[in-house]
Amino acid sequence: LGPYSFSGTADGEVITVVEMEDTVYRILGPIPELGQTAEALLVRPIDEGMLFLSSLMFKEGAALNLVAGPNSPVAEAARKAEMGALDAFPSVDYSGEPVLATYRQIEPVGWGLVVKQSEAEAFEPVYTLAQRIARITLLVLLGTGLLAVVVARTLTRPIGSLADAT
Repeated sequence: LGPYSFSGTADGEVITVVEMEDTVYRILGPIPELGQTAEALLVRPIDEGMLFLSSLMFKEGAALNLVAGPNSPVAEAARKAEMGALDAFPSVDYSGEPVLATYRQIEPVGWGLVVKQSEAEAFEPVYTLAQRIARITLLVLLGTGLLAVVVARTLTRPIGSLADAT
């Protein structure tokens, strides 16, 4: 954690070892409550870009091995977060898939938390709702048109009968 001093000089240092697999990684990774493609992952800025600290759902062996370049979408997300952008934004993930992502800094350790979900899965409820609204609108328009034809015939028949009688 850092040097500790009681007398003005470094008296010692405390080092903490954390088993990531048993602690942090258990709460990261897939988020089944949000769907099949939603996952949370940890990254850390390094000179070459962003180092993935956690396991990834769609890339085996990526933890501590995969680096996203300085111009990658993950690095872009980190820059947006540093500038205060806190909303979800469209991006591309490590597998090249279009996603909605958000990024938050974890200040004390200099890491970043990325939560992402594929755009297709994120917007699926919106597309489903739009299709339902389109179907209902079509049915209402057909029903209204049919009703208009019936009412028009009902009104014009007596007039036609009067015209024929004269």
